[in-house]
Amino acid sequence: MEQKLDNIQQHMKSNNLRLIQIPEAEGEILTDKVYDIFTNKMKVNINKSEITAVYRVGRRSNTKPRHVLVSFTHNSIKMATYNKKKFLKGTKLVIKEDLTPHRLKVVKAASDKFGFKNVWTVNGNIFANTVKGVEKFSVNE
Repeated sequence: MEQKLDNIQQHMKSNNLRLIQIPEAEGEILTDKVYDIFTNKMKVNINKSEITAVYRVGRRSNTKPRHVLVSFTHNSIKMATYNKKKFLKGTKLVIKEDLTPHRLKVVKAASDKFGFKNVWTVNGNIFANTVKGVEKFSVNE
């Protein structure tokens, strides 16, 4: 039952990405900030109408900006954006898939074992470069 619930929850998040380390300011127009990052920094060909929601999640902190959750109209647009994450190298910005708490635990365990640079996700599936090659981790355990 827990596996089914996790799969349903992940499916509900399938069109979402999280942006991390976007500076937070009072009165910010977050959609414009995110659109600027996508089009200018990441070179993504996207229309504002393909972004259905942009908002910050979590509690306010004086030390770190809250994550920004971005929802897209289609998974294909999300993946086209996510696949351009290499353009964020050298910046403080990080882009990740929006994962369920269970899948985040699996990612953390894999990152602890193989190093965070050797672990990635695609459509909620978790992969790692291991001594055996690329391995897909089961999230249903």
